[in-house]
Amino acid sequence: MIYQRLALYNCSYPLNSLFRNSSIRVIPDRFNGLENNVNKLIGSCNGFLCLYDPDQNNMIMYNPSIGLKSKSSPKLKPSPDWVLVCSGFGYDHVNDKYKVLAGLVCNFDGVDFRESLTVIYTFGEDSWRTIQDLPNGICDYFYRRSGKYVSGTLNWIGHDRRGDDHASITSFDLDNETYRDVLLPQNVGYSYYMCRPSLCVLNDNLCLCYVNRTHLVVWLMKEYGVVESWTKLMNFPCEKLINLNYIHQPSIIELLFVSENDVALLMVSSQLFLYNLNNGVLSLPFTSIDNVYAPQIYRENLISPRL
Repeated sequence: MIYQRLALYNCSYPLNSLFRNSSIRVIPDRFNGLENNVNKLIGSCNGFLCLYDPDQNNMIMYNPSIGLKSKSSPKLKPSPDWVLVCSGFGYDHVNDKYKVLAGLVCNFDGVDFRESLTVIYTFGEDSWRTIQDLPNGICDYFYRRSGKYVSGTLNWIGHDRRGDDHASITSFDLDNETYRDVLLPQNVGYSYYMCRPSLCVLNDNLCLCYVNRTHLVVWLMKEYGVVESWTKLMNFPCEKLINLNYIHQPSIIELLFVSENDVALLMVSSQLFLYNLNNGVLSLPFTSIDNVYAPQIYRENLISPRL
């Protein structure tokens, strides 16, 4: 049986235990074989995690199931003036390689920057390569999150920087290293002012999550890149989250996982929740953990990363 786990910071939690009884405290498993406990999670793919070490300014590919890591990448940032603002990790099927993409900006003050740079690293090689910048402005707010890996691509959701309530998905093909747009479902009416839309991956399918005036809506793309294959998967009220004041500007709701008995694991404003879709019961599985950033779901495997 292949088990799935939730990775947070330098540890992971078994999802089957978490969903079986949320009232029992689940003990995390610490990552072994890592010298630095402040690594940042960049992404997950095929049971591997990609982690960024801000102190050493490099990245590694790591298998948390067996505690083995790859050789570290060369240094990412050319100088301390550069800031990592977006990233993504995935698998190149054509060349049988794992790659990590990084978007950097120079002299970034939270709004403006002087220069931008997009680079990619193939694990097992000796250097980062400069590639074409992400379209529509690399410093767009939505791009400051990890790209979601689906079908050999990394995907980010963005909005028009002029302030229009319009979202779009930018896809990066890891095989040929090119960009394309992925169309959203027709007549999507999300509330930008209440909650920003987000992407998630369920059963290897790309999903769109957004909040309208009253509900959290989830669409699933059954066939990647085919706009006609978007199917509405969930539509449930979010009034409890609003009443608890966990939705506030600028919030992002991310759907991380849905169990076989219809319990959803959500991240709302850096807090994790379990939400029972059948009875509407809301619970906090990690009362001692807040300010969660970039959690990753991964499947256990026993394959050694390329050293």
